[in-house]
Amino acid sequence: MHFASRAEFTQVVTSPAKAGDPGPIETRLYNFQLGGSHSVEATSHWSALGTAAWAIYQAPELREDPTNRSPTSDMFSLGALAYLVFTGRAPGASPTEVDQRLSKDSNLDPRVVDGLQEDVAEMIAKATERSPVNRYDD
Repeated sequence: MHFASRAEFTQVVTSPAKAGDPGPIETRLYNFQLGGSHSVEATSHWSALGTAAWAIYQAPELREDPTNRSPTSDMFSLGALAYLVFTGRAPGASPTEVDQRLSKDSNLDPRVVDGLQEDVAEMIAKATERSPVNRYDD
């Protein structure tokens, strides 16, 4: 994450092809948010991206304003994917459901499953804090 942010990748996306399906996970490197791309107009693509199945892994501040990208928005996406990997469940069925969970609980707490190591649970919870200032910054 540190390298990708410093190399000016807008965001690293690690998203399963089918949201909610804990089947095989594929990792791809994208200019995720498109907002920092020099060759793509973010506004022309944003509405389509906001409704994509992987939008549940996107930092909530980016759904509000795509120009709010930062290393902490990368961290949220990584944490949301870790939530899927460690719980076997998607963070929500839709971006709206994820936002509702974050409004209620302030983060995606992976303790919905038994046996998860506490340090792993804490890392996922901190990475997926609703407020970017409460997340890891690198």
